[in-house]
Amino acid sequence: MSKHKDNLTERIQVLLSKEDVSELHVMICETAINENKKPETLSKYLRTKIKEIIEDYKNKNKLC
Repeated sequence: MSKHKDNLTERIQVLLSKEDVSELHVMICETAINENKKPETLSKYLRTKIKEIIEDYKNKNKLC
C-alpha cells in the first residue's frame, strides 16, 4: 500500500455539470490513449491535479 493512501482521510464534494464530467472523461481517455496507458479514475485524476496545484503553490512561495 502506498504511503499516500494512509493519509487519505478527508473527503470533499465538488459539484460539476454533466458536460464538465463528460469533458474530463474525454481528456482522461485521450491522455491514456496517447500515453498507451489505462485511463485513471476521475477521482485519481482530480487528486493528482490538486496535489500539483499545492506543490506549485509551495514552490512559488519558496522563491518569495
